[in-house]
Amino acid sequence: MIFRTLILFSTVILFTGLTAPDNAAAQDRFGISVFPGYHAINTDTISDNENVSQTDWIFGLNLTTRFRISDVPLAYTVGAAYGSSTILDQTYGFNLEFNRTIDLRYRSLPQELLWVYSVTENIELLTGINVTLQDRTLRYSYSDIEDDRLFSVGLGLSGKVHLVLSRFSSGNGRLFMNLAARWTEFIWHDEQGRDLDDFTLRHVTFSPEIGVSWGL
Repeated sequence: MIFRTLILFSTVILFTGLTAPDNAAAQDRFGISVFPGYHAINTDTISDNENVSQTDWIFGLNLTTRFRISDVPLAYTVGAAYGSSTILDQTYGFNLEFNRTIDLRYRSLPQELLWVYSVTENIELLTGINVTLQDRTLRYSYSDIEDDRLFSVGLGLSGKVHLVLSRFSSGNGRLFMNLAARWTEFIWHDEQGRDLDDFTLRHVTFSPEIGVSWGL
């Protein structure tokens, strides 16, 4: 737990340091958005059994700040996402019937540093990198097997189409929508004595976001 906390703290400091006043005197906007996300690619295959599914949907929110470094417009986003589903649901019985289920849960902290390119006054393209911290848990309904928890760190690429839908408060506030895509390759796992040489965790996630932003 201490090791995970140190990784989380170090990563947040690394990214938020880019938005400190010394580097970001032209910081100008803050935004918040909510989203559903769909894993178009999820290599987290628990079993070859065709009855075992995957967790496809996640839900969460993002906090975004915009700033400039050497007159280059950038956006930093930190998010929190959660997804959970029953990936195996079977009933066994002879004289008695009982259910055996396996739930797969993701709790993620994606962070993105994006370059902002203005197409028009209301349309922007954003592209850049992401660092994602994720806690993955397999939860078993039967008591003889403990929950299987895996903490991972991923790197990848992100992109967004940013659309301003309307303005309010004399143009200082904005209602916006993002069409976002994020590819993350999880390159480090807290193995805790397990052999994960053949384990690959990769997510390609698409999500629409809706939110508001304010000028600072």
